[in-house]
Amino acid sequence: MTEAGRSTRGKYAKLEDVQFAAAMIRDLGLDRLSPSSRPRFLIHDREYPYHEIARRVQRAKKSGTWIQKSFGAKPPPAHIQIIPARTNATNVDVSSTNNCQHAHDDISTVSVIDREGQTEYVFDYCAHLLAYQNNMRILTTPSDPDAMQKTARLCYHISRYLKGAQDKKLFVSNDAGELISRSSARSLINLNNFYKYCIVAIDLWDRQYWRQGTALLVRALELVEIVLKEQDPKMLDVLCDLCILLPTRGYGQLYEILQHKLCSLVERRARRELEQQHPWAQIFAVIKKLPSTEVVATLQQSWKCGYDHITELLPEDPWDAMNISCHSNYQLRIGENVQQHWDMLLTRSTQLQHSDASDMQRQFACGKIFHLQGNHRGALNIMEKIFLQCDQAKQEGENKWKPMEIEALEVSARCHYAIHKTTPRSVKMATVEMATAEDVLEEAIKKSKELHGIQSATTIALQHTLWLWFTEQGRSDEADLLRKTMDYAVGEKETPET
Repeated sequence: MTEAGRSTRGKYAKLEDVQFAAAMIRDLGLDRLSPSSRPRFLIHDREYPYHEIARRVQRAKKSGTWIQKSFGAKPPPAHIQIIPARTNATNVDVSSTNNCQHAHDDISTVSVIDREGQTEYVFDYCAHLLAYQNNMRILTTPSDPDAMQKTARLCYHISRYLKGAQDKKLFVSNDAGELISRSSARSLINLNNFYKYCIVAIDLWDRQYWRQGTALLVRALELVEIVLKEQDPKMLDVLCDLCILLPTRGYGQLYEILQHKLCSLVERRARRELEQQHPWAQIFAVIKKLPSTEVVATLQQSWKCGYDHITELLPEDPWDAMNISCHSNYQLRIGENVQQHWDMLLTRSTQLQHSDASDMQRQFACGKIFHLQGNHRGALNIMEKIFLQCDQAKQEGENKWKPMEIEALEVSARCHYAIHKTTPRSVKMATVEMATAEDVLEEAIKKSKELHGIQSATTIALQHTLWLWFTEQGRSDEADLLRKTMDYAVGEKETPET
């Protein structure tokens, strides 16, 4: 072949490029697609069929030069792109769009390859687009959504929505690096409060406090309605979490009801605003037409939810871990990439200056991860640094740190409680740690009442944790008194059914 011929086909892929392509195949589940549906790779403008990547992987393994890489921990290099099956490489759009304020480098549109059999591939890309924004290279969408299967059409409308909103600069990246709506400063707060209400509600149902749990769910749905109106992309994550959390806890029928309600809310608003053809409305229109079991199966399979990994990492008390980690700045759905996500945050923590909100947020996130991984003393050290900064801010008349101080108090309380649980009962330290945990948590409750109010999601969630501790220790009088206070705040007074 002539030099000119070689240049038009691009450079030959290096081993490192093949390793990255193989990681994408593994992490995105492309090997589970049928042979005719498997994509090709464009590496340095040269096309590689799926089978050629697989062949080079086998050859490298036999020669001992193979190094396992992971796609989940970082984005693919700009010179590596995926080409959908049966799509001409000359039609691939590799132009990037301009990012919004504070967003990371470069995001293009998501590919929803033609026709059928592509759901897993596309949904994984949607998940990575929401979770890992750096340099994500994604291809163009097809022009005939009506010819697709419903599940593929769902992916198509998600991709259309993400691209359109990105092009219109409707998204920004928050302190955790996630893509969120810029239409409301309270969007992230509403999502955090939604998770607090939802987690406590499910736990109350588990303990047969049906009416209290339902009252909290109603509040959670009010927040969801606001997020739906703002068309926040995190709503897609909320839908995924609900489809995992509720059936996992035995409330599959409730998920079906909620799914129908959410779709109806979007449908009514779309009719009122004459936006029935808007991608956001189309997403929920497709979901409404799909059997709930199919929606759940699609979301579970494609959005790598992390509940099973939390259970695996923390077998003794996974629900307690979710109670602290299921906020929108710590993604439940990162699934099999959870360890890479934790490692990335912990690496960043060594470079923090702790001088602004974003650094403090990352520092706090690292402290939570220390706690969840069992390094409770390390987490306490980080929380102490946060307390010192909060005290300094108060002396200077700044109040913006108060919410973080309350969250840091909660983590500290949980750390002391975890140390108490792992210390032999005969050791005096166990009693001291339990007393400290209660004191710190009660301080958090007090500050939350002052800042957020007695009926706030934060106050209710903190009180629920303290109530669980009292119940576990058999301190029924204190538990009953706290239960009455919580029931009054929720607006429901009821004892559990026997």
